Amino acid sequence: MGEEFFPHFLAGPEVYCSYALVASGGEVAGFCLLEPRMPSPTFSELAEVMYFLHPDHTGKGYGTQALRRLEAEAEQRGIRKLLADISAENTDSIAFHRRHGFIEYGRLDDAGSKFGRWFGIVYMAKDLQQSRETNS
Repeated sequence: MGEEFFPHFLAGPEVYCSYALVASGGEVAGFCLLEPRMPSPTFSELAEVMYFLHPDHTGKGYGTQALRRLEAEAEQRGIRKLLADISAENTDSIAFHRRHGFIEYGRLDDAGSKFGRWFGIVYMAKDLQQSRETNS
């Protein structure tokens, strides 16, 4: 993903928080953000997590650090449920989310086109309240 893509995520009307993920050598490993799923009080306890890691920095704990920080921010804001939309081709990310308590709740085939081919989206969710009760 090119550098020109990132401002799109940070320029939205409401982003609760966003963080750069910095590797030990000082280079940016990626970024993450927490944003409302819908700008309506009816859905105020629902938020979306998003993170992008450079391929050289996957499998090194940066995703886990990002998710923990976003979960803490969500809990401070009274958010009860987190959502993640993941490319169906990104099996590592799907497995990552499963390991961290997300469950799959749907798929949308042929949702986008990249590099000349169509790909689907996997929708996953995590109930933070249920997660807290299970881990207590």
